Amino acid sequence: GGIEKPIGYEVIWKDRPGRTRIKVKVAQKKFVDKRVVEYLKYPPNEDLKGYVIIHLDNNPFNFDKENLVKIPKQIHMFMLHHKLYFDNAELTKSGIMLAELKSQLNKTKKKIK
Repeated sequence: GGIEKPIGYEVIWKDRPGRTRIKVKVAQKKFVDKRVVEYLKYPPNEDLKGYVIIHLDNNPFNFDKENLVKIPKQIHMFMLHHKLYFDNAELTKSGIMLAELKSQLNKTKKKIK
């Protein structure tokens, strides 16, 4: 084994072309995405079960409060599938609204049947 890294230690790597990941050590043998750690610093410090934290501007190094947003995993998956993430925060917000609208329409269609 190697030297044990301290709490707060950060690891930065590219897991595929165009995507940089940053994880922070929060406990022994436990690393968490830095965007989650940073998001939870801002009130309200809410439960994230069923949600993901995204960077509106797609910049993995921008941890401004306004740039970190919690969205349902279902919306996130729709946005990935339909390429609705952009380097422009306003366009990504529009992508979120489109995904939410589509999700709502799908729920309404199921109720009608």
